[in-house]
Amino acid sequence: MVAITFIDYSFAHVATDRFPDEKNLGTFISYFEATVVIFSFLFQTFVTDKIIEIYGLKIALIINPLLIGLFTVAAIVLGSFLGYTNESESFFFFFTAIAASKLFIDSIKDALDGPSFKLYFLPIDKNIKFDVQTKVEGVVDTFAYLFAGALILLINEIGVFTLLHVTVFLIPILFVWYYVINKMHGEYRFTLQDSLVRNKSNATVRAKKEYSVNRILENEVNSDRDEKVIYGLKLMERLEPSLFESSILQMMENASKNVQGYIKGKIKS
Repeated sequence: MVAITFIDYSFAHVATDRFPDEKNLGTFISYFEATVVIFSFLFQTFVTDKIIEIYGLKIALIINPLLIGLFTVAAIVLGSFLGYTNESESFFFFFTAIAASKLFIDSIKDALDGPSFKLYFLPIDKNIKFDVQTKVEGVVDTFAYLFAGALILLINEIGVFTLLHVTVFLIPILFVWYYVINKMHGEYRFTLQDSLVRNKSNATVRAKKEYSVNRILENEVNSDRDEKVIYGLKLMERLEPSLFESSILQMMENASKNVQGYIKGKIKS
């Protein structure tokens, strides 16, 4: 979010410098946003699933800061040697690097980062998952925008920094972004492992319960002795009412007369 805010700031500056006429600026922004939507749609349709499936979530999240880092370094080099203001004849190259950063960070955020983050939420305990997701997508995002805005205001207030310096400031932000991805992925693997162990334990408990209660009751009602069958049905009625109802309906036709009499009385009641 901080990186997006810095790139938005740089893009707004270079776009205004490149197209001083408001009509031309509006036309460029329209075509540019359309390109972002189309690129995001194509990427999400044909590439997202394959990247996540083949390379995993960590690589999927690293792609965006890696691409932004390449374009940011290119913008710094081009701006330093060829100029980063509209007065320079080679300003177009600096403008293109910033625009490419904006294109990729916006499109890949929706096409790759969004689906990847949804998968990161899956292993979280269901009792806190909604609360965690709400805070990450709400409080954390909002705080990040405020933090980035405060940094940009501070940079502008100092007055000695130029647009090129703002681009340079993006480099440490990208390193922090990469560090957070690694840290988050490590915690994700721990959470996933913990979730698998917990679910396996719950499944074992359910299996033991099924074996110790349902299976024993079913063995009782399948006995050849009427008194054992009726005793098993009485236990089943108290312990597993839903299983009791389905069992007496299935046994009605094939049971002995004594058991049928018991079953008819239960159905009647």
